Amino acid sequence: MIHEKLYIRSTLNHDGFPEYMSSLGVDTGRLRAELGISKDVFAKQADVVSWNAICTFFERAAADSGDELIGVRSALNAKADFSAVGPLIYMGALSSDVGSFLQTIAKYQSVRTNGLVYELYDNPDMDEIIGSYIVSAHSVPHRQFLENNVALAALTARKLIPGFQVKYVSFTHEAPADQTLHREVFDAPIYFGAKENRLVSDKGYFGLKDSQLSVGFRDFALRAYFKGQTELEPTARQSVSKFIETVLPSVMGLGLSDVESFAKSMNMHPKKLQRLLKDEGLSYSNVTDTVRQRLAETYLVNTSLTIAQIARLLDYSSDRPFASAFKRWSGSSPTQFRKKEAPQPELSELFF
Repeated sequence: MIHEKLYIRSTLNHDGFPEYMSSLGVDTGRLRAELGISKDVFAKQADVVSWNAICTFFERAAADSGDELIGVRSALNAKADFSAVGPLIYMGALSSDVGSFLQTIAKYQSVRTNGLVYELYDNPDMDEIIGSYIVSAHSVPHRQFLENNVALAALTARKLIPGFQVKYVSFTHEAPADQTLHREVFDAPIYFGAKENRLVSDKGYFGLKDSQLSVGFRDFALRAYFKGQTELEPTARQSVSKFIETVLPSVMGLGLSDVESFAKSMNMHPKKLQRLLKDEGLSYSNVTDTVRQRLAETYLVNTSLTIAQIARLLDYSSDRPFASAFKRWSGSSPTQFRKKEAPQPELSELFF
């Protein structure tokens, strides 16, 4: 393979995203079809798709609508409850302080995609925390999608962290003719044509404790996110196990899919959650096994993710325990299953 296969766990399920793009003159159906993006990507959060396809979607959407600010504009269009960034809110609900929250986000990004590396580090000389976005050298043009990601991060932090302010932002691409929306989103100096893509804030926010976060907004957004997930999958309203099966895929890979974490996100004691599942003849491990098996089979058949990447997405420490679990589920190893079930890619797909 000349180029690595870049992937991302879909983030295109933003509330009203297809409708909003259509309102700007974008033919989302045509673009999806041309780029090979399934319609389900707009409805599900756990679909793994091509990073290059998603970046191209945003760039084409900007060209088709004549709006060079579409990445930032779509971030501003996110609903006030920010339920579209549910996994981030889930992390916030389970973090003891802002520092651990941001570190978890960095871990989440490393699992969610190999098209973008998010690094978080302390700059003691300037008393600041730097969030650095490093895009793969094999990526297609990605300005719109990158700006969308950075804008959503700033807007979410402002909602979640009282008094949060961006210190400065930098992008490696050149400046757009109109920077009005950028100034509205970041409310800080913005540098284009820089050496790195950065979102920088004061170090003081890093030490804020859980009790100092906007707990009301966090809990409200988390409930809105859960509600949105059940609207995407109505069967999730039928039972606790179906609800968990619906929500769990979007937070897999964080190391926070255990029963204690999930129960806390629901403001429930783990024993109560287990009792509710017992009433359905199930345990939490039964439900997680169901979710993991379904996702594993989907990833093995429909993506070119490595076994190790799939293991990380499913919250396994390495490919060995994943392979052991998969054999228990299916009677074969992940590699054997893929060879048997996955369609052989066309030559053109190998170089996408």
